Amino acid sequence: MNLFVDTICQRTCHALEELFPDGEWKTSEIKALIEQPPDAEMGDFALPCFSFSKKLRRSPKQIAEELENLLAPEPSEDQITDSEELLPFSRIKAFGPYLNFFLDPETLARELLPSIFQKSSTGDHESSDSGKGGQGKI
Repeated sequence: MNLFVDTICQRTCHALEELFPDGEWKTSEIKALIEQPPDAEMGDFALPCFSFSKKLRRSPKQIAEELENLLAPEPSEDQITDSEELLPFSRIKAFGPYLNFFLDPETLARELLPSIFQKSSTGDHESSDSGKGGQGKI
């Protein structure tokens, strides 16, 4: 999942630099803020915008909306959206003071399955020795 978190950090950092060039933005600070939403309907990753509001003198909700507009712009009627621009995400959406990221299932599978198959074929499984050599009732 680090690939996805790193992508969020880099894109958000660039967006903040574009929206607010006077600020100093570090991907490490953004990475520390990323969390998993409590409900899958809200996406795979969430970036709370509370910590940006004091520096930017805007509400967290407004910051999330501005970041959404920059990272996932709505297409005009005569423009077709290039979904490749969003990859590895299928959607980026502001929910109140949070900017939520939805992973693209195809990209997720393409990134994760090779490493899963590699571990499976090499026998590189994490195992537990708990209970080994002990007795239990059947």
